[in-house]
Amino acid sequence: MQRFLTILLLLCAATAMRAAGNAAVKDVHINVQIMPNGDAHFTEIWTVDVRRGTEWYLGRENLGAMEIRDLTVTDETGRLYTDEGAWKTDRTLQQKAGRCGIVDKGDGDYEICWGIGSLGEHSFTVSYRLTHFLRRLTDADAFNHMFVNPMPDAPEHVLLSIRPADSSTVLTPDNTRVWAFGFLGNVYVTDGAVVAETAGPMQGDEASVIVMVCFDLDLFGPAAQRSGTFEEMKERALEGSDYGTGEGEVPLWLAIVVLVAIALVLLLLIIYVVLEYTGVTSSRPVYGRCRVRTWSRDIPLNGSLTAAYHVLSEARPLLGDYSERRFLSALILRFVYQGIVQVKGERHSTLRMLSFEGPPPAPSQFEGIVDRELYHILRQASGSNLLLEANELKHWGESEENGRVMHRWINNLSDRCGIICMAQKLEDGQGHFTKEGQAKARGVPELRNYLRDFSLLSERGVDDVALWDDYLVYATLFGIAQRVTEAFRRINPDYFHMGDRSIDPVGTVILANSFSQSFRHGSSSYEAAQQRASGGGGRASFSGGGGHSGGGGGGAR
Repeated sequence: MQRFLTILLLLCAATAMRAAGNAAVKDVHINVQIMPNGDAHFTEIWTVDVRRGTEWYLGRENLGAMEIRDLTVTDETGRLYTDEGAWKTDRTLQQKAGRCGIVDKGDGDYEICWGIGSLGEHSFTVSYRLTHFLRRLTDADAFNHMFVNPMPDAPEHVLLSIRPADSSTVLTPDNTRVWAFGFLGNVYVTDGAVVAETAGPMQGDEASVIVMVCFDLDLFGPAAQRSGTFEEMKERALEGSDYGTGEGEVPLWLAIVVLVAIALVLLLLIIYVVLEYTGVTSSRPVYGRCRVRTWSRDIPLNGSLTAAYHVLSEARPLLGDYSERRFLSALILRFVYQGIVQVKGERHSTLRMLSFEGPPPAPSQFEGIVDRELYHILRQASGSNLLLEANELKHWGESEENGRVMHRWINNLSDRCGIICMAQKLEDGQGHFTKEGQAKARGVPELRNYLRDFSLLSERGVDDVALWDDYLVYATLFGIAQRVTEAFRRINPDYFHMGDRSIDPVGTVILANSFSQSFRHGSSSYEAAQQRASGGGGRASFSGGGGHSGGGGGGAR
């Protein structure tokens, strides 16, 4: 809860801070390659809009025995900057243009600097080698490093990728454990790399990107040795974070208490079920009332299917079924209607498949990371011919690596949906729906009520016909697609033959449901497998990360 409250307070101040800053940092991509000897080669791309200042700097403090070497800087024109070695900050804009260097502040504290050349938009690529980056401990090889420092002009997006320089070394969740701190986002081991990404703009001058990684001893041969164990490093880093404190045996007295309390739990469960079905414990906090009986024909929440799913999930009765299965079906159905994927095969045939032919859609064609990542998972499963059948997806997901990808997508839904609802100001920093958010959230059950009573469409006008594809998508999310399609047939049977449809709407819904079931099968297969107790990746902790190397601010000055 403290994490979400902190994020909310930072969001309130973000707009004013960005307007008053020296620059806007639109995007930061950092690629790190770890050498067999433990050195690391950094390539950082900073896309910025500079408003004031003469130079850009990146603090690299608390490096200890690490050294920065082989510095290069280029800009969006491809111009290679002159490395001056020791950097002099007290110069004009023109004197610094096309030049870079390092400020040695002593005690292992440095600043990487370069001239901005001119105000306005720039894309700077900074490369350097950090020696002794990876340290050998008594039980593991590890690092805990701040890759993006707190700065007044916090980046809007950060993507960090860490992989071995030797392609024969492959990182997996079995040999690599990861944690992240200082930002709202996630960190994972995927496709042979450690990947950390912010879920939205970094807010406030205390936000940072800190990643701690623990490798098995047989992956690298770092030259730098350090006394102590990784558990000691982890304990310091996790102090004050919202990561769990780890697993342990259940004390005997606690097991006895649990057994004695079973009868009481059953009684409380009965009471809770009654309260759920009266809407006291779930519907009222989300909608501001126990039941929503009004209707609306408008698509709610600015068309965010992800936000609508989150609203239904938060307001569902205890025994309700607003599962990710329906959400998956609705997303796949929307892909088809948007033309992002095509349906191949004979009309009404059971041997239908999704086609991903052509280049992937632009990011702007997706609502956000949830549907964009789902698309790329399905496209990857389609193989070299870019055609995917439901059974093919099912078998693809049965491998451990592919099942892990599916499981991770589903496991991240709650956090990612919550972030979207915070961005739309539906919830406060503690995960509670605000009064304004409740009013917006009521649009979801109001549309459901409208679709349930769709036979009255003729009395309400026919202007909604253009929205019928969207209505069928939301009907799928609500679990009433069959009822709605039957109403469509009575009201306007021509809908089923409008446009260049390769499959009728009923068949499209059935197809989407089959793919959804196959996706869930892959996730469940992986979930049944043995998972690591800690360090498996997931949501980053906004707090914690103590004992890291790096830091020291940055930005235009």
